[in-house]
Amino acid sequence: MTHEEIAIEIARLADSLRSAGRNDLLLRAIGVSVLEELRLEAARARLSRLKITRDYRFLLIDYHNREIELQPVHKAVYMLFLSHPEGIEFKRLCDYREELRNYYTRIAPTYDIRKIEESVGRL
Repeated sequence: MTHEEIAIEIARLADSLRSAGRNDLLLRAIGVSVLEELRLEAARARLSRLKITRDYRFLLIDYHNREIELQPVHKAVYMLFLSHPEGIEFKRLCDYREELRNYYTRIAPTYDIRKIEESVGRL
């Protein structure tokens, strides 16, 4: 039996249990750890590549360049975290104040610098 045939048989058996109202048996057969792996795989399958344009528009490439609408401060935080693939502890965000402010001013060049400073300070 091929893997595809096994998948078809599993789907048939799962449908049978669900039709009988026996999701409890289906969960027991699949197992919680496998169910969690399947949930993560399903989420990964729906993710899109992201394109950030020169004017800081966030586009989902795999969804026909659908734009993600974010406030400039949120874009700045996102850019900060993207520029640090090693990660940033949120409690140490103040150590990145200058870098965050630089992103923010590039993303929103017409914003009042005092308001930018205030927003960065609140973060």
